[in-house]
Amino acid sequence: MSGKVILILVSMSKRESMQFKGTFYWSIFAFLLLILIFLSIFIAHHPIVQADIAISNYLQQYHATWLDNAMVAVSFFGELPYSLIVVILAAIIFYVTGFKREGYYTASILISGLVILVIKNLVDRPRPTAFYVRLVGINRFQSFPSGHMLSYTLFFGFLLILMFTLKGVQPTLKKVLVAISIFYITS
Repeated sequence: MSGKVILILVSMSKRESMQFKGTFYWSIFAFLLLILIFLSIFIAHHPIVQADIAISNYLQQYHATWLDNAMVAVSFFGELPYSLIVVILAAIIFYVTGFKREGYYTASILISGLVILVIKNLVDRPRPTAFYVRLVGINRFQSFPSGHMLSYTLFFGFLLILMFTLKGVQPTLKKVLVAISIFYITS
């Protein structure tokens, strides 16, 4: 947060501060949702964007087998059933360690999988073929939105928020979970 936001939060009462934070997070959520809707409409009307192909071809000229293998490994947790297992396991861990509300919220991330499938079917953007780009793997679903990207951002992003807001979590565990979350969101 910027210094101005922190100054406002310090000068507010605890209740006002919590209301501001709630409004702030809902505003960010609404903004990101609008971006997703805009991108979905754009992609639905422009299934193959030449800029996407140009960027992919440019990046792929620097490919390396070890990097391909590393990205396949990173994508492991985004595949079914592993993504389900990770979310359910995290929800159970939160629940049994006394963070029941966080456990319920973590479990609710599973709903995002259905939302992603609905959006994929509505937009119906085909995946790039070997005609356009070099393929490392084949996936059976449409390409937009990226299920891996959305799943990782929702799950690991929520985990980041929890690690910055929850009290009673060991500092070493917080640091490890923050590092893992940032790694998966950015990879």
